Amino acid sequence: MSGPQCKHIGGPWISMVLPMAFSFCFPFPVDAGLVYGRVYNGEGKVQPRLKFTVNGRPVTTDEFGGFGILLPPGNYTVKSADGRTALIQSHPQPIRQDTYFKKHVAS
Repeated sequence: MSGPQCKHIGGPWISMVLPMAFSFCFPFPVDAGLVYGRVYNGEGKVQPRLKFTVNGRPVTTDEFGGFGILLPPGNYTVKSADGRTALIQSHPQPIRQDTYFKKHVAS
């Protein structure tokens, strides 16, 4: 007898059930869109494990500099923990936006 069996979970119903399940857990507006992409520094290097905020919500990139966040449509200033900023836009449909943080200039 072999070890535990893993069953494949999927199918067309998953695309309907998951958004409904998340809507009960997180208070997102109906028109919120997914903004996803990668974060780069001013020299074009990927920024893995970078912590930043969007509209006051904390986000951390993955090991490849990738991120994803649901936001109501609009323009947002993204701010890294070290003070660098960037701009992103959200739309009702998913949109990929690679984000480039400018160098932080001390004043």
